[in-house]
This record gives sequence, structure tokens and C-alpha cells, in this order.
Amino acid sequence: MWKTIARFISEPVYHEVQFMKFYKATLENKDGNFTCSFGEKYLKNYSREKKICFLKCKKTNFGFSCQEIEFLNNSEEITSWVETAGKENKEKAIQNKEILKKELTEKAKIIISLLEKETKNNWTFRIDSQPFSIYLENSENPHLRFLISNFAKNQVILDNNPALNHLKNVYADLTKIDIYHLFKDIQERIKIVEK
Repeated sequence: MWKTIARFISEPVYHEVQFMKFYKATLENKDGNFTCSFGEKYLKNYSREKKICFLKCKKTNFGFSCQEIEFLNNSEEITSWVETAGKENKEKAIQNKEILKKELTEKAKIIISLLEKETKNNWTFRIDSQPFSIYLENSENPHLRFLISNFAKNQVILDNNPALNHLKNVYADLTKIDIYHLFKDIQERIKIVEK
């Protein structure tokens, strides 16, 4: 997590990408300009007069994601980014990632088993940690590839395999994947792709 006092230098613009709804704006602090995304609740006190704010953000591949905001007096001085997570928090985050990776691996194995029974083909999976995502691929039909991720397709940096142009996305909170519903969703998507 990072914190700073920054100034809005663009108006927040509303974005709707698949199931995600958020605002994006350009801000500046002493380190320069940066892009930040905001859930609607964070901007309820925003106005053209309130340009300076205290921010706590998560750093992502696509800029910063606001986790906390407080609008300040416009005479407040902007600051640089400061990392707020201490060593203990980092160690806990690493442990949580390892736990999540283990859980996702177990769920991916179950989904692969169900898909193999359903399609009579072999399936493989891969878990990526940055950002967390699961790739499922049918060995005999390379056009059947699925990404289960918190990120929309245009926000995920994919590898250079051109077959991923045919990737079908399933969006989920990875900590709350329901195997049954995810399997049913993939079944429906396979029917659509193979028509």
C-alpha cells in the first residue's frame, strides 16, 4: 500500500469494462503525474473545488487503485509516495498469496477433472501469481482457452501466444470461486465457441 497527498489534474472519467465500473483520473504529486482508478464511493465528496486529497492506494500494472481518500484544503502541499506496508505486513501478504495459490491449484484440479469428463479431452492449467489468474487449456482444441482473473481482458498482460486472441474470459473474485458455477459458466462458453 502507498500513501501520498496529491492534486487532481483531470476530471474523473467513468469507465465500464465488462462487470467492472470505476472512475479514472490523472493526479500529480511530487513524484510526477499518475493514473488512479476509484470506486464511485470514494468520489462522493469530490468537486471541482476540491482538488487536493490524501490517498492510500494499491499499486497495479495499470497505475494505482484508490483504497482510501480524504479531500483536503487546496492550500495543502502535495507530497511524494510513501510505502505504508511494514515488513510484517509484507510477510503476511506473501503467506496469504501462498495460501491462495494452494487453494486455486486445488480448485483448478477439480475443474480440470470435470472438464475432462465432460469433453473427453485432456486439459491443463497454469496459475500465475502476478496478477493472480488461472489459465485453462484444452490440449486437443487450442481455441478452448480460458482465463479466470479479477482483471478484464484488456487489463491483463498476456504472453505472446497468438492463440490467446481466442481466450474467453471468466471474471471472478479469486478468493470466492464457486467451482460448480464456474464449471457451468465454462460449459456454456464452450457451447458458444464451438457453434
